[in-house]
Amino acid sequence: GGFLKNVYFNEKRKRHYFKCAHSDVYYSPETSHRTEYLDSVTSVCENDRHVYQACGLNTEITNTDVLCGGLFCNNNYIRCVKNCSVDNDCSVKHDPQQYTGTNLCNDKCDSERCIDESDCNGYKYGVICTFHGRKVYVPVWEICDGHRNCDKREDEQDCKVTETTPHTCTHYKRKVRDNKIRTVPILDYTRCSVFDIKSYIYPIPYCLNYLDQTNCSDIERGGGYCPIN
Repeated sequence: GGFLKNVYFNEKRKRHYFKCAHSDVYYSPETSHRTEYLDSVTSVCENDRHVYQACGLNTEITNTDVLCGGLFCNNNYIRCVKNCSVDNDCSVKHDPQQYTGTNLCNDKCDSERCIDESDCNGYKYGVICTFHGRKVYVPVWEICDGHRNCDKREDEQDCKVTETTPHTCTHYKRKVRDNKIRTVPILDYTRCSVFDIKSYIYPIPYCLNYLDQTNCSDIERGGGYCPIN
């Protein structure tokens, strides 16, 4: 919203394409892991000094060298927080250490996939793996959802439920988004992750009944609090 784009509809492919502002290159954006957030583009615009190409595609407006929160490296959108220079695009990685001390592990997601809350106080949340050959972070709400998000299925490898599985729950995303009942185990790396109870898009909890917010290994994450009359 708020950004002018030249749009072209390809009748043969039944798909919309955008035209770069300063060249005749056309591109189509791809979203990340069935979410609404920009993941990559089919072509990177030429002569796009401030990466205007990323604007208007659920990216943040920023006040750095780039206009909308990140850069393109080999067609992949890389969100950067501290140093966002168009001269160092491929050196910017999906890494929790790129976030500032204020934003890192503050019990609030400061990135669309909440990677800034993925490695806190010695405890890890979610899975880091490779997908289609590149490094990705799979957030807790996509663990055990029945969809492969890693080349080697690391995000689905511990998801079998048996009679001896100690703690289980109904998967929040599969029930709320797909209206499917999927019983999943509560794992160490899916327990007590950060989420926003008011959000439908992200970040969302792992369990429908919030059982994943109990018995936290990290004493700094004690679950939620509410007033009692």
